[in-house]
Amino acid sequence: MSSEWISSKSPAFAGAVLGMMAGLAAFGFGALGLFGPESAMPIPQGIALVVAGLINWSSCFFALKRVRLAWAFALSLNGTAILVFIFGAPKVRDAWHTNMGVGYLPALIFLSITVLLAISSDEYG
Repeated sequence: MSSEWISSKSPAFAGAVLGMMAGLAAFGFGALGLFGPESAMPIPQGIALVVAGLINWSSCFFALKRVRLAWAFALSLNGTAILVFIFGAPKVRDAWHTNMGVGYLPALIFLSITVLLAISSDEYG
């Protein structure tokens, strides 16, 4: 494992930090869904959010330390999240009684994380 950190001027740094924040948000929503006082979230969905949030946070953290395996995993996990949230946008729209633009916001966030990590592939070579 490399002890060298990614430069803060690199797009990978911004992508990894955004990915860590997205991982913390997923963990928080999952924990709130599992342990919240009036949660209607199904238990498997809460568990999935907690696990995916922890994995996303840790893979993005180790991507900051130039671990190629963590970078590749973070790239694929966030890329998969794009598709999940694109197809889940109508459900978000219906649950929040809003337009589709708001439903696509999570997909756009994960798209920016994926693009920022992907354009920095030469730093992990």
